[in-house]
Amino acid sequence: MPGTDHRLQVLIANEHDDRLKSITAVVEVLGHEVVASGVGIGDVGPLSQSTGAEVALVGLGLDGQHALDQITAIVREAACPVIALLDAKDPSYVHEAAKRGVFAYV
Repeated sequence: MPGTDHRLQVLIANEHDDRLKSITAVVEVLGHEVVASGVGIGDVGPLSQSTGAEVALVGLGLDGQHALDQITAIVREAACPVIALLDAKDPSYVHEAAKRGVFAYV
C-alpha cells in the first residue's frame, strides 16, 4: 500500500539494560529509527520534545504505586504517545496505568 513505509521516530527508555537492548533491536529490525535510547525514565518527557519522537516505549519494570506515579509524570510531560512496557499481570494495575494516560501497553 502506498504511504505505509513511514519510519517512526522512537524513543526508548527502560529500567533494565538487557531489555533496553532487546527492545531497541526489535524496533530497528522493524525499520523504525531509534532517536533516543537508554534514557532515564524521568528524561522521557523532555527528550520526546527535543528529539521529535513520534512514540515513546517506556519499560517500568515492576508494578506498584511508584511505577504508576512515573506513568502519570511521563504522560503529562511527553510530546508523543507513550506505550508502557509493563511487567505486570494484575488486570487492576494495568487498568490503572491506562487510566493515567498511556496510549497502549505491552
